[in-house]
Amino acid sequence: MPYFEIVNEDPELRKQLADFVIFFSTIENYISDFAYRSELFEGKRPNFRSIAKKDLSEKREIIKSFINGKLPILMDLWNIINSRIGSLNNERKFLIHSVGLFNINSSYFNTGVKQNGRFKIYSSSDIKKLNEQIDDLIFGDEGLASNFYSKFVDELESLKKAKT
Repeated sequence: MPYFEIVNEDPELRKQLADFVIFFSTIENYISDFAYRSELFEGKRPNFRSIAKKDLSEKREIIKSFINGKLPILMDLWNIINSRIGSLNNERKFLIHSVGLFNINSSYFNTGVKQNGRFKIYSSSDIKKLNEQIDDLIFGDEGLASNFYSKFVDELESLKKAKT
């Protein structure tokens, strides 16, 4: 595999891009956990690693289907979270799938992908805003690691108790 080096004049751009990759992987980890718990509850005896390797859209669909069928009280909240994940995942595709094609050699990153007839360009502040959105999605009031997580686990426990 050829070596790729990001050359840039703006160290903040490199930092924000690296943070984005790490933060987005945190979303993926939470989504894997929710999908795993859903499959486990359904009696499918999944392996966490096999769930984690699934495409993000597959895992989101597992969760959506489970919530729709078993935890409808969480459906509105899940729809909001799922929509936000979709938007951030779209940005991830621009950023990550283009970084190997174009060197970052200034204070912005040109993805080489046209959107609305213009090339999609990110500055370090643009990526920082995306990172803030990810932070809110994970740790905000209704975030994956906060209220949604608590509600999901509590509702799952209630279902388990009702089964026995």
